[in-house]
Parts: sequence; structure tokens; C-alpha cells
Amino acid sequence: MIQSARVSPDTTFHASGLTELFEAQQTAFRAQGAPSFDQRIADLNAVLRMVSDNQDRLLEAVSADFGNRSFDETRLGELMPVV
Repeated sequence: MIQSARVSPDTTFHASGLTELFEAQQTAFRAQGAPSFDQRIADLNAVLRMVSDNQDRLLEAVSADFGNRSFDETRLGELMPVV
């Protein structure tokens, strides 16, 4: 019989930092508005470079997080949709 893992919530998490971060994002958006098309493309290209440049590290991290998950599964399901 397969038993599900019992996971206890992390009781040390505090949302106050998230609230401050969200407020800072709101303030920046109000001051600057939405990014231009060119800025959005530049940001997407930066994400693409980051994922491509760190593919091996990402594969290792996901494998460790999911208990030896297949690199091919992660590549197909997580990385290829980004690139």
C-alpha cells in the first residue's frame, strides 16, 4: 500500500516581508507605469538567457527537490516551455 507523505507546514514563515515587497511593487508601478514593449522583450530575453545559461543547475535542483526526478522529464515539462 502506498502512503502519502505527511508534511508539516513551515510555521516560521512570516508574510510581513511579502506585504512590504508587494507595496514596493505597487509604488514602482504607480510611479513608472507598465513597461514598454521593448522593455518587456528585453526582460523576456533575460529570462531566456538565465534559463539557458543555468540549465544544468536547474536540472540538478529540481531532481533533488523531487527525489531524483528525471532530467528529461524536467527538461520537457519545465525548461522547454520557457525556451
